[in-house]
Amino acid sequence: MSLKIDKLRCEYGENPLGIDTIKPRFSWILLSDHRNTIQTSYHIQVAASKEALMEALDLVWDSGVVEKDSSIWVGYAGNKLDSFQRYWWRVKVSNNHGEETGWSPPAWWEMGILNPSEWTSEWISPELDEKDEDNPCPMLRKEFNLKEKVKSARAYVTSLGLYEMEINGKRVGDARFTPGFSSFHKRLQYQIYDITDCLQEGQNAVGVFLADGWYRGHLWFKAKPNIFGRELALLAQIRIEYEEGIIQTIGTDSSWQCTTGPIRCSDLYYGEVYDARKEIPGWSEPGCKYDKWQKVNKLDYSKAHLVCSPCALVKIKEEIQPKRILTTPKGELVVDLGQNIAGTIQLQVEGESGREITLSYCEELTSEGNFNIKQLDLLGHQKRAGRFYQIDRYIPKGGSEVFEPRFTFHGFRYVKIEGYLGELDLHSIKGLVIYSDLPVTGDFSCSNPLINQLQHNILWSQKGNFLDVPSDCPQREKMGWTGDIQIYAPTACFLMDCSGFLVKWLQDLKVDQMDNGLIPHIIPWLPDYPVYGRLGVGGSSGWGDACIIVPWMLYLYYGDKKILDEMYSVMKKWIDFIQSRSNNYIWSKGMHWGDWLEPGRKVYYYFLPWAPKGYVATPFFAYSSYLLYKIARVLGKDNDADYYRDLSEKVKEAYLNKYIKGDGRIKPSRQGAYVLALFYDMVPQEMRPKLAAHLAKLIEGNDYHLDTGFLSTPHLCQVLCDNGYEDIAFKILNQDTVPSWLYEVKNGATSVWEAWDCIRTDGTLRKGMSFNHYAFGAVGEWLYRYIAGIGLDEDNPGSKHIILSPHPGGDLTEAQATYQSPHGEIKSFWKLSKGKMTYSIAVPTNSIATVHFPRGKIDEISENNEPLEKAEGVSKISQEIGKVTLQVGSGSYEFRYEYM
Repeated sequence: MSLKIDKLRCEYGENPLGIDTIKPRFSWILLSDHRNTIQTSYHIQVAASKEALMEALDLVWDSGVVEKDSSIWVGYAGNKLDSFQRYWWRVKVSNNHGEETGWSPPAWWEMGILNPSEWTSEWISPELDEKDEDNPCPMLRKEFNLKEKVKSARAYVTSLGLYEMEINGKRVGDARFTPGFSSFHKRLQYQIYDITDCLQEGQNAVGVFLADGWYRGHLWFKAKPNIFGRELALLAQIRIEYEEGIIQTIGTDSSWQCTTGPIRCSDLYYGEVYDARKEIPGWSEPGCKYDKWQKVNKLDYSKAHLVCSPCALVKIKEEIQPKRILTTPKGELVVDLGQNIAGTIQLQVEGESGREITLSYCEELTSEGNFNIKQLDLLGHQKRAGRFYQIDRYIPKGGSEVFEPRFTFHGFRYVKIEGYLGELDLHSIKGLVIYSDLPVTGDFSCSNPLINQLQHNILWSQKGNFLDVPSDCPQREKMGWTGDIQIYAPTACFLMDCSGFLVKWLQDLKVDQMDNGLIPHIIPWLPDYPVYGRLGVGGSSGWGDACIIVPWMLYLYYGDKKILDEMYSVMKKWIDFIQSRSNNYIWSKGMHWGDWLEPGRKVYYYFLPWAPKGYVATPFFAYSSYLLYKIARVLGKDNDADYYRDLSEKVKEAYLNKYIKGDGRIKPSRQGAYVLALFYDMVPQEMRPKLAAHLAKLIEGNDYHLDTGFLSTPHLCQVLCDNGYEDIAFKILNQDTVPSWLYEVKNGATSVWEAWDCIRTDGTLRKGMSFNHYAFGAVGEWLYRYIAGIGLDEDNPGSKHIILSPHPGGDLTEAQATYQSPHGEIKSFWKLSKGKMTYSIAVPTNSIATVHFPRGKIDEISENNEPLEKAEGVSKISQEIGKVTLQVGSGSYEFRYEYM
């Protein structure tokens, strides 16, 4: 049979172990070897056991045959779902060719704990003598007896601080940095583990390490500890089901014990100290002989805000063998991974007992070739404190050992090693790349190897900054900056499946929004952080607008309408906040980051009292209002839609009157100002050519270099192309002197830099700047959508309808992109050779595509050597000035024509 069902998903994953959505949604992908295949109906069944499902008995939901083409986010509409229960489901579909699939293989999901009262375990905190900071990591344990054969067992675990669990000497799961980074006192995530195979008849033991993590570790610029609290705590509930159906629960309570062991301190910023001499053999096994265990205290802490995370967990995703080991001019022993990463290392040690080995991490060497840990000290507080970020220490017990930090991660390419005995070789150390377990969904390549390296850098900066939250950089700050992900979200959603990841982050944004509508600069928000006095808590244009723009991107890429509904009240409050900071529809009050890191301007230019702010902020006022108009329409809120459309038009009119002269000039006359005005449609159609001409002239006068910052750079090339200056857009892309993307590439970048001149032309490093910062990598969207040609249709989100429109340019002879959309794989590959264009595409089953052929003529285009009129799956053919447009159904196609 040619029609098949693949990749059954419940909510944000395949067979998710733990969700707390009471009305989960189902998705699947269809595969067919027939062109132009559309689903015409589906039928879903759900049961509380696999056996019941296969026999179609005692179903908790049977949708019946539903004559719709929906294959993503189909909502459950059955009986009430129970905590702890695993549910099985299957689906069958029919298509427009008269085919039916039969039932899919069964899939499942498992419910989490839906009611706080079902948490029968208690919060416990180790009773230890601790300092204000830099304490040893507590170790907690309990023994228990199992008298019968276990059918299944689950562990429901969370903590204040980080945790890792072991049972009978074996680590539970492979996740890192659990329970993750959230607004802990408003939303605290818990994880669920299948521990059936960890248990044994008779005596068992469970052990848990706790660490400071984001909860009480040092955070952000001033490295202040204890932001969220001073006491680490554990909440764990082990639920055991025996073959006879009896349920036994073992939870945290006062019977647990605690102590400290080999991890003498662990901090996400400063690093980890591990003393192997203090290891406790068998500490998580029954019958441990250690006799210095201490009591634990019960902690009076709420369980009402515990949630299952919709996001994939953080894991060691890749391992990297170093490229070289070098001795610097200062005599330092340094390992070069050859790639800038977020993660840590694994080091093979033949150590002398008590002889400390120190590992320091940095991204770039100095211009003299020496190690450079001071690069991260942007504000000088590390120097004043007498300690620097990213330093791990290991004290061997003697013999052959392996060191792998557990509760810290670093941003680095280079590792300096001190105190290592013997000769270090390339097989003694490897880099462990750590990020959230998100599938890579997009790829891009072209005929220019420098642009291909840029694409590599973009993806690696996303890997380096998608560690439970979308951070700005993995070494200096590690914070969820709203502005960075606002501009990068389209690129992010193409490259990885970010659906659950960004929904989780938006849930934190929702609870962290202030009563007056203000959105903090960073999410999760750090309460009462001292640096806020100077920078303000939040409320900046382009940063706070993430509450509207990011959900809209999730809707476009994944078709997730639910996130629009969940965030709608947040969006309305944000627009209300903007209006409170505006005067006659011009948004200029309050703190704004502006077009951050524009070349030639001081970093903190927009903080100056006399710095203009409205010309950057007001376009975001108009755009966010306009997006909210669209979102209100999607949600069926017509009255709101009318209001926000009218509001957007009023803002545009005020902007036009204040900032635009009759000849199309903007004051101040900067590239970014024109980009924002054009991209956010701030001027009437008849004025656009004037503004575009001024933008082009500014670029030409700058020797075809960009002069844009965070907010305008992502849209620069698209604005130029949309307004008749495609040649200039490609000149900017191919520019290889500073400031430019390829300047970074030619200077050895393996990830995207925070500033255009992180390495200056004289070889020196710009102080405090990160070499792994995805913001300027937002140009990726233009590469994939414009050059390769994979575009979205906001009226048919989730790639139900695809726009394929390639644009050769800039001496490129070919480009290709693939995207694993919610409906299946999309391909777009064009190649120019001897004046002929070959364009190969793939459209997923249950989707259609509109295809544009630049410089094409209908009678010259063939598909698989057949005229278009005879090509199966091709319809609605039309000729326009400079291009041919047609519609195709699902399937693979290869078109050829003269490209004149």
